[in-house]
Amino acid sequence: GLGGATTFKNAKRPAAVAAAVPADRLLLETDAPYMAPEPCRGRRCDSSLIIHTARRIAELRGVSTEELLDQTYANATRLFLQKL
Repeated sequence: GLGGATTFKNAKRPAAVAAAVPADRLLLETDAPYMAPEPCRGRRCDSSLIIHTARRIAELRGVSTEELLDQTYANATRLFLQKL
């Protein structure tokens, strides 16, 4: 799971991970209530800000934000709603 730190200017390691992780393993997280993504640094973080993280990761991966959100939704659904 990648969160708001991926959007920070000097976040080289999170950016490299975001670009390299297999699409079927990628998840987004909010890091709430801390680590709000750029351009919201200094604010309390919540799930409404996850779009900023999604945009940055999509950019790093060379895909549309919509495609990234669809993929991460499918991944989260598979992870959290799978039958035990």
